[in-house]
Amino acid sequence: MDYNKRLLNEALAGNRGSLKELEANAASGSSDAQFCLAQFYASRKEGEDSLSLYWMKKAASNGSNEARKFLGLSLVEKNEDGFELSSEDIILGVRLLLNFFG
Repeated sequence: MDYNKRLLNEALAGNRGSLKELEANAASGSSDAQFCLAQFYASRKEGEDSLSLYWMKKAASNGSNEARKFLGLSLVEKNEDGFELSSEDIILGVRLLLNFFG
């Protein structure tokens, strides 16, 4: 198992030390850690969506194909479900999907 994914699993189990290490790895630019941190915040209670989106965008912009796919699909799905998205977010979703599948 990938190191950052192991940290994610430990953080989800309540290990604050693993969360701190995952945050440090993400802050240092690891797209894998950024994607894992986005997943961590997405799994939390409501109110942490903005942190999840922040780290997902960072991971995608730093080359994470998983983040590009997830973010692109999420933005398109939210739009189809009637959520109000800015045209900027819709364009970002389409670009990310094109980058991943194109």
